[in-house]
Amino acid sequence: MEMAKTREIDSLLVSELTDQVGISRSTFYYHFVDLRELIEWTISQDLYVPMRMHLVSHPSSQWDNVLRMCLERMLEHRDFYCQTARMNGQNAPSEFSREQNYQLWKLISSLYHKEAGLPEDHEDMDFIIRFIATSLSSMTNQWAKDGMDIPLDQMSRMAEVFMVGILGLIENK
Repeated sequence: MEMAKTREIDSLLVSELTDQVGISRSTFYYHFVDLRELIEWTISQDLYVPMRMHLVSHPSSQWDNVLRMCLERMLEHRDFYCQTARMNGQNAPSEFSREQNYQLWKLISSLYHKEAGLPEDHEDMDFIIRFIATSLSSMTNQWAKDGMDIPLDQMSRMAEVFMVGILGLIENK
């Protein structure tokens, strides 16, 4: 994340990274296959692990700030997230983020069903969850690609739209 402030991480060499942090290349490769895997791990540790922990440890009435926490963290490390959003290819971080969002929304749905004492309708919910995760990922990725110019308050409203939508659908089943 620090190196993203001064150079393009898409062209970063493993040797440059290992020299900067003072570890051997073999130590790096013991933990990661390549730089993309390190980038995905970094995103996971910075965004998705804290979001999962928040969801699991709070009732659904306190979930609305999870997206805002994520967006604030992205703003804090703007250079890194703007660069990763612009990375292309089959293994681009945007694909990783979409899958992570899907897993988060599955968790939200499951936790809410349990909290409300409702049975889960996996087939319908899976479609809805995939739709929400793809939409959220796409909007967030575009926000980062464009330099995060849309105000945080406006971006945070996505969570409200999705939560009202998914919870309303669950309750109407």
